[in-house]
This record gives sequence, C-alpha cells and structure tokens, in this order.
Amino acid sequence: MPDSDHVAQLDAVVERFSPDVYAYADHDHRTHEIHDDDTVPIGDEVVDVVYTPGHADDHVSLVSDTVLFSGDVVVYNDGAFEDGSFGRTDMAGQSRERLVESLRDLRPHLDGVDAIYAGHGDSFTGDVRAVVERALARAERHEPKYPE
Repeated sequence: MPDSDHVAQLDAVVERFSPDVYAYADHDHRTHEIHDDDTVPIGDEVVDVVYTPGHADDHVSLVSDTVLFSGDVVVYNDGAFEDGSFGRTDMAGQSRERLVESLRDLRPHLDGVDAIYAGHGDSFTGDVRAVVERALARAERHEPKYPE
C-alpha cells in the first residue's frame, strides 16, 4: 500500500490539472507504469528511474544528470539526522535491510549529481554522494531514526 504522505493529495491534483501520472505500483490514476532502469520525462529533461524500496515497497527515486529526486529514501535533513538521513523503516511493511540496498543502488547514478530534492527536510546543493554515504552508514549501523 502506498505511503499516504506520498499520494494523499493525488486525487485533488489529478482533478485540477489532469496530469500524466507515472507510478511503479498500480494506482487508479496511473497513466504510465514505470520500472527500475526506465527513463521518464520531467519538463525538458529525461530522468532515470531507480527502484528504491525500504521506506515504502513502491518507492522510486528519479535521477537526472545533476539532480536526485529522492522522495524519502535519502534526505539531507529531517529532524532526525542532519546532513544525511533516510526514510523511517520501523512501521509495518518497511525494511531497513531493503532501504540499505536501495541506498547502495543509488550510488552508481550519482556522478555529476549536485542537488537533492527529497520528500522531507530541506533541498540540498553540494556533495550529494557524501550525503548519501552518510545516510547509508547510519542505516547500516541501524541507528534509530528517532532515538527515544
């Protein structure tokens, strides 16, 4: 089941704008099915689709020559960690092990990428590979997302 903060307002967006809807998982509004290693248009650019589950089983990241649209798999800051965080994996259907694999799967796509736009926290411009590596190291060490 898709994470509600990922698609909760999709009905309103589709009703108002009638966009093409690219989605990995089946969804009532999906107009284009996407898979790992596909490419999709965003404006005048074409981005690579990287399947990145762990936080959500249907999660994908989109990577252009210079930008990572990471959703929740990796974020710059989100109140849990600064300068390299990741989506939570402590709820039903989530997997820290799969999230770690997803972060590893992103690494080959990061050459030249110098900006992150994530689902939470601030956007980031700079050494994106270092941010992903810090998030990966924290996830591999099983650091709790929100320590008590």
